[in-house]
Amino acid sequence: MAMTAAERKRRQVERERAASEAMPDAAYGMDLDPPFPDFFGEHRSLSELEFSLDVCGYPLPEFEEGEQRSYNGDLERDPELSPYTGFEGALGRAEVMVSNLSDAAVTLAQMINDYKRMQITRRLSQIDAMDLSDPDVRKKAMEEMVSLNRLLERLNKQVRFNLPQWKLRGE
Repeated sequence: MAMTAAERKRRQVERERAASEAMPDAAYGMDLDPPFPDFFGEHRSLSELEFSLDVCGYPLPEFEEGEQRSYNGDLERDPELSPYTGFEGALGRAEVMVSNLSDAAVTLAQMINDYKRMQITRRLSQIDAMDLSDPDVRKKAMEEMVSLNRLLERLNKQVRFNLPQWKLRGE
């Protein structure tokens, strides 16, 4: 069966994205001076990063040139699983960290969203099961249901935040 124009375009975009990701970062071919670990140690927003990580209960990462490692070492034991393929040194490790921290933030946000949705739905079920024969009780229950349904609508929305470009792959 023939593909539609939209399917052909989607596959073309996927191929181009994969080819772009397979290319080395343009910064790797440059003479980087100072090396990223030195720059990282002197950077002005380090205190902001340190504060943000501290609030999350994480230490400030240490970068050493040529170092690419995971926390538990599993990725180093199986190179096929390594997210560092195509990334070089401490700068590459920092780039992989940005990608994975953003993935972790999305996953954690989804878990929080699911939990809140479950709690609101549970409360709506409790209200449905209540005896609403008393007009005052019914009025309060209806107000709470409207409020809870508004909260569910808010949980259906996506939040967007911008990051500076950190990858220089492809054209």
